[in-house]
Amino acid sequence: MTARKKRSPTRRAVKSAGTSLDRFLADHPPSIRTLTKQLRTIVRTTLPQSEETLQPKRKLLSYHLPHGKTKSHCCSIAPMDDQVRLLFPHGAFLSDRGGERESSRSQQKFYVVRSRSDIRQKLFRTLIAESAIYLLFKQTLL
Repeated sequence: MTARKKRSPTRRAVKSAGTSLDRFLADHPPSIRTLTKQLRTIVRTTLPQSEETLQPKRKLLSYHLPHGKTKSHCCSIAPMDDQVRLLFPHGAFLSDRGGERESSRSQQKFYVVRSRSDIRQKLFRTLIAESAIYLLFKQTLL
């Protein structure tokens, strides 16, 4: 019988500790907290089957899709001092919607949200769904 791998203490499922998200966002301005929660709602309603993980050291809310015994990283939300980023680790493989996305690495793409008007629900829902479809397609090839 193999020993179960212990979960890293820095990774906590938000669903098991309801106040963790509030503590995580406590150092951010109220506008950033609101924008983060709005993006979180978009992700969770688009991918209700995803697992949400709070990563305080990396300053991220990550969303993973279950696949057998493993999970695949679909997207993340990164609150910062003056903006919130919606990150896609496989963003290079998603459709380019008007060139509005930015990149931090060759494969990862993100959208910057500084105000409520920057939240484009239809676009973000489409990209989140595309990311999930990409992961499913990728997993069927492995």
